[in-house]
Amino acid sequence: EQIGAILGVLKTGAAYLPLPADAPADRIRPQLASARPVTGLTTTPRRRDGLPATDGAADRPGDGWLTLDDLPAATPGDTP
Repeated sequence: EQIGAILGVLKTGAAYLPLPADAPADRIRPQLASARPVTGLTTTPRRRDGLPATDGAADRPGDGWLTLDDLPAATPGDTP
């Protein structure tokens, strides 16, 4: 899952900011405040509990965080 997420992020031209999965939200908040991400991707809804909304949250439903379960199971067709 991580490799797919990294490749997907880099293919869009966005930046990849890995955050330790076992770190408490209080440790991650300053990193997110500095990076000001437009959206975030995490593996479980539990991980996003306590994290601040992303800068792009106003443009998206919810808080701007996505989990892998939020994404469609089917992949789009090949793109040119």
